[in-house]
Amino acid sequence: LRAERNAPRPDAARIDKLQQQLSAAIARRTDQQGRLYARLPQLQQWRGLRQPAEAADVNALVPGAKGLLVEYLLGDEDLLVLTAARGENAADVTAKIVPANRRALAETIGDALQAAPLQDAAAWRQASAALTKTLLDPIALLLADRDRLVVIPDDLLWKVPFEALPLGENDLGARATVTYATSLATLAVERAIAPAAAASAPLTAGL
Repeated sequence: LRAERNAPRPDAARIDKLQQQLSAAIARRTDQQGRLYARLPQLQQWRGLRQPAEAADVNALVPGAKGLLVEYLLGDEDLLVLTAARGENAADVTAKIVPANRRALAETIGDALQAAPLQDAAAWRQASAALTKTLLDPIALLLADRDRLVVIPDDLLWKVPFEALPLGENDLGARATVTYATSLATLAVERAIAPAAAASAPLTAGL
């Protein structure tokens, strides 16, 4: 269609025919996608086609009054740490930028996950101390008195066992239950699916 329009002597009849074919193809695709999303409504959110979550929406995803969402976004030279805690009407959101060289962080993670540190608690605390400094220390005050954490890692941070990172005299997992999510969008879908799945589960009576 574009080529015909840009031709030295455009054919009006051909352009009209091509335009009709294009409109028909778009209508078929729109109808197909509409039926697909009607059957699988969560697919539209997984593909990132819905509006981004607002603070009020995020508030519903925070795991309880003492829970905390923590999302990490890793760049080449810095790390963005986003947190969301339960608020009265909307989530209390914070953002911190931490200096973090991606290559150096990858080496630190690799060293910490060697066999020797993983087999000895004292060696693990020493090897993972740098990870705690980068990943947990910037939000240490926000982690106090939390009972549940949802961590959304990024890139190579998926290799980090956050629940095992030392924090004070214990590790993070001793302070709070740690779970993971791939994104806020998928977390919202999981929360929406869970009640529906529970409601549809068959009831069984014990004998």
